[in-house]
Amino acid sequence: MSITAQQSRNQKTKENKTITLTIPNVFFCPISMSLLKDPVICCDGFTYERFEIKKWFLESECISLMPISPMTGLQLPSKNLISNIALRTLIHDFTIEADEQLSIVIHEQLYEEPEDWNNFSWRL
Repeated sequence: MSITAQQSRNQKTKENKTITLTIPNVFFCPISMSLLKDPVICCDGFTYERFEIKKWFLESECISLMPISPMTGLQLPSKNLISNIALRTLIHDFTIEADEQLSIVIHEQLYEEPEDWNNFSWRL
């Protein structure tokens, strides 16, 4: 998944600055496809959002007495979950870096000097 921010600067020649941030797929919960906030490792070896996997376990109890893996469809020996602190830290660091890069582009775009103040108009 990619997020792109573009900026155009009016100088003697038109210059475009594009920043593309590619978010690694492992940063997303395979159940909800949303960015992980509280990642946990399940006994199937996959990482899920804590809320989503607990909800999955509740829903799968209607089908089977044993929990079922959302990724493999196989029965799991337990519902034990382990916080994936390493991945949570990576996501946190990534979002801080992404915010810094995007805010630089936005800041430069907001405060760029117009070529001609006589024909200047605010873009809203």
